[in-house]
Amino acid sequence: MKVVIKKPGPDPERKEIENKLDVLQEIVGGLIEHVNIYKQGEEWFGMLCNEEGKLLGLQPNFILYTDTIRGTVVFVGHEEDDFGDLPEDAYELLMDRTKYRLKNKNPGEWKVSSNPIGGKTFYQVYRIRDIDAVDHSGNRETRGGLYESRLDAERLADTLNAEERGRK
Repeated sequence: MKVVIKKPGPDPERKEIENKLDVLQEIVGGLIEHVNIYKQGEEWFGMLCNEEGKLLGLQPNFILYTDTIRGTVVFVGHEEDDFGDLPEDAYELLMDRTKYRLKNKNPGEWKVSSNPIGGKTFYQVYRIRDIDAVDHSGNRETRGGLYESRLDAERLADTLNAEERGRK
């Protein structure tokens, strides 16, 4: 099946893969969620992503409407009741739309927040994407999922901050 695969960071790439559930799950790194993106006449295509991408704290990939899509994505066509080859005209459209990847304009340092869930406290590593903008969920980037140990979350935040300092 001819598809476009978009990983966080790099530009999308065309690939030919097997149309098998285990192959698709391996590419997105877990359970698959299907999202319709565009419909043109008889041809329409969709996006397959990790159903738990946000819960797992997968790396941001791009913004679709007002939602941040996380992790690796596979763009597919539709044939009858199954996934199929991505239509040729969809390829150009996807190449344009995915150029608007999430970029950190003026990011803050990685920090740890606490979240009470079901009577327990969990910790999450996050940073503000643009410290000059208002702090809201669309201006936050998370990594590593939820931790039961604050110390584990702080270790990840320290590691990420050290990596950032090493790039500058």
